[in-house]
Amino acid sequence: METIESKKQVKKSNDRVTTTGMRISKETRKDLARLLESANKKQFGKRVKASHIIVLALKLIGENQIKELQQASLSNSDKIEMQYRDYVRQNGSISKDDFLGKLHDLMLGKMSPPQS
Repeated sequence: METIESKKQVKKSNDRVTTTGMRISKETRKDLARLLESANKKQFGKRVKASHIIVLALKLIGENQIKELQQASLSNSDKIEMQYRDYVRQNGSISKDDFLGKLHDLMLGKMSPPQS
């Protein structure tokens, strides 16, 4: 009986937890630590916490930065797939193999780019 009651008490204390862990690279952690050190070089006031820096940085991120991150996350095969789908949408159905052949010919200068 006592173990059930003690487990209930532990659960109640966990409900108040407002933080969570997140994995970041060692380099990112070092950068954050440098920023914290710089922000806390002051004579007065409370210490600046890592969460304060992160919240401020998140507020500074806009649509342009989101688009930049999205573009940076694309692999070369993703970019080719996007071009293939655009080509099919504009020019009609074509096999991916034929599309890659057209790209190859275009790269070799055997073909002029499509007029849009």
